[in-house]
Amino acid sequence: MVEEFAEIIERCLKKGAIEEELFDTLIEDMEIENDDDYLQLLHFDIPAALKELMDSAGLYYTLYHKKDDIDSHEYIASCETESGRKIAVFFDVDIDFETGEAILVGVTAYADRTLPKGLLPYYHPV
Repeated sequence: MVEEFAEIIERCLKKGAIEEELFDTLIEDMEIENDDDYLQLLHFDIPAALKELMDSAGLYYTLYHKKDDIDSHEYIASCETESGRKIAVFFDVDIDFETGEAILVGVTAYADRTLPKGLLPYYHPV
């Protein structure tokens, strides 16, 4: 998955934008027994996995998680390459409680763009 994400970012930088459907497991064998476990997953475990992907692609970033139940991406990131190009990245993540997996189901990225300022009030940094 690390190489695939790096390729997505590379294609985004060449094309200007990209939207990819994925079904890659970010976390396996999760046990969510209460609200604290669920919050740990949303605010620490999944962000750690996404940060690892962005680190491996050589990106500098700020990652955000949505605050409210809005119709938007679960996680968004304001990124920059080593050469200074900006990339807005949107992550869609599903949690399968039966199998205990957090699955990255989609990535949308826009080169030479920042995150829309009107969207940021609905997110918090993680």
